[in-house]
Amino acid sequence: LHVLALTKIASAQLQLGNTQATRKTLEQATNASLDILRPVAADSAVAGIAEAWARLSDHSAADAMIEKIGSSALQAQTRWQIAARTDGNVVALTAKAFAATNVIESAFDRASVLIRASTQMAKQGKTDDAQALFTAALRESRAIQSDWWRARIFSRLASARLEF
Repeated sequence: LHVLALTKIASAQLQLGNTQATRKTLEQATNASLDILRPVAADSAVAGIAEAWARLSDHSAADAMIEKIGSSALQAQTRWQIAARTDGNVVALTAKAFAATNVIESAFDRASVLIRASTQMAKQGKTDDAQALFTAALRESRAIQSDWWRARIFSRLASARLEF
């Protein structure tokens, strides 16, 4: 909770235009994240810090944080969130996000990440990107062998399609 609070404080400082204080607070959050014992909680905290660094337009710091995330699915998801929120040229960010997505072993998880990325792009008004990601998720879903998991992913695809 301490790391989450520091990340929220950093976001507020950034909104106020105080980038120096934002950097200092994110450094404190990064140091505090080292004390988190549960891997899932640590990964989640680090992902939040990475997104905050990206909002500060420090993509090298964001990349460094993302590399500390143990879950390949969360690494990819975080990269897609950053790419969706970034204005302007996102070619390099989406290339990294696709590369991170391709590392995910499970076809279900890859498709899920792409679906989530598609809806994030749609919410940001990036409909062409959203459609491309939706198509990629649909393509990934074909690799799912189990009827149960395939039904779950198709349900997610149907829900995502409603977003745009």
